Amino acid sequence: MVDLTALTLSIALGYNQYTDEKGSEPEYTYKFQVGHEDYPVYVFGGYEDPTVRMLGQGVGTAEIYSLGLGARKDVGDFFVFGEIGYGKIEQEPRLGIQQETVYTELVGRHNVYNRPVPVDLGGPYDQTSYESSWELDDGILGAIGVGYQINPHLSVTGAYRPFYVAEYISIANPGAKEAGLGYWEEHRSRDLSSFQFHVLFTF
Repeated sequence: MVDLTALTLSIALGYNQYTDEKGSEPEYTYKFQVGHEDYPVYVFGGYEDPTVRMLGQGVGTAEIYSLGLGARKDVGDFFVFGEIGYGKIEQEPRLGIQQETVYTELVGRHNVYNRPVPVDLGGPYDQTSYESSWELDDGILGAIGVGYQINPHLSVTGAYRPFYVAEYISIANPGAKEAGLGYWEEHRSRDLSSFQFHVLFTF
């Protein structure tokens, strides 16, 4: 039987430096780990909420809840570790910025000769006469990193966390997609990878 008294709980405060060239700003990240003194594997969970940028503007935030498994190998006071898990995203769009940036992105990329923009503004540009969408899917994430055990209750780590998810954007007149009329859309990848730095407190 597993000795439950040997279970360990680690709580971490960290910092994410995102690698996306579109410019997601650094954010704090929070993490927990549950392991066992006799085994090198552990369960981890985490939370972060980076601002996602499009055309230099913060189109919204993406709250990322992660859960998965990790393993570590001690080498003296140092250790290496790897993790794999699942990231669930709860996005919170800034609707005014979404309307502007999604429209500008799609028109800039698809408005070529003899292909009219598929929305009717009815006059000068406005943000109320058409609909826009911006969606992020959940996805698989992982991490590989190194750490230093300062004492039995305190350690520091640095890691690279790859995380690529599907992104969807579109513009259309109200009801156009449901009616089978014209609209523009893109299915593409969004890079939410980061370099992570954590301070872990183990109980």
